[in-house]
Amino acid sequence: MTDYHTMLVNASMALDDIEKIEFKSELMGDPVKSQQYASERQNKQAEETLQIKRGNFQKAFYDMGRYMDMDHHARYYEVRNGDLNRAQNNIVSIAEANTSSLKFDMDNTKRQFLVNEWYAQNKLESLFFLQVAFLAMVSSMIVIMLGKMNLFPWIFGKYIVFIIASAAAILALYRFNYTRYTRDVRYWNKRKFSDNPGALKAGDLCKSAEAAAAGFGQMSGNLMSGNFSGMASDMQNMGGAMMGGPPGGPPPGGPPS
Repeated sequence: MTDYHTMLVNASMALDDIEKIEFKSELMGDPVKSQQYASERQNKQAEETLQIKRGNFQKAFYDMGRYMDMDHHARYYEVRNGDLNRAQNNIVSIAEANTSSLKFDMDNTKRQFLVNEWYAQNKLESLFFLQVAFLAMVSSMIVIMLGKMNLFPWIFGKYIVFIIASAAAILALYRFNYTRYTRDVRYWNKRKFSDNPGALKAGDLCKSAEAAAAGFGQMSGNLMSGNFSGMASDMQNMGGAMMGGPPGGPPPGGPPS
């Protein structure tokens, strides 16, 4: 079976070779036909080559167009991203400016509130001392009048007046020194603590204590001698010396800042 198949293949190849030889002999015998056959083969090969080159050129043209479109889109996206980045930076800058302005306004408002509260409390402190001084003077006058009316021994009334005046003066001295040297300059309800003991101004405290002691001595002398008008004047002078204006006044170095 295999030999038969091989024989058929060899016979077919031999027939092909014979046909080619006959066709070649026929062309060599007729130059016109040979020239026509050669021209047809050349035209066919040229047309096939031209079609291949044209297809390759068209494919390269389309690929180039796509590549140019991709490059154009990439450049457009790059420009767009730059615009978005600049817009975002601008928005962030505006937000930061607004935040800074809001923080400044809040801090300024809070600081103004603290300043107003400090001065308001300072005025209330002054009013408190004036009330204490007024009550002390009224109480002293009542005691003096009751003593003049012989409702109790006169010497007992003098001691009561002295105790009332001493309590008012001590209270005024304490509040003045606390506000002037101990109270915080920013927050009324806080006290300041200094690492430097000299910052408490012990010399000024001694001067205030000496002035108060001198006032107490003079007032006691007027009380014992029965000079009540002089005693009242001494109380006013002693309070003015300790206060130096409203109780506490603005803190050292100017108003709180």
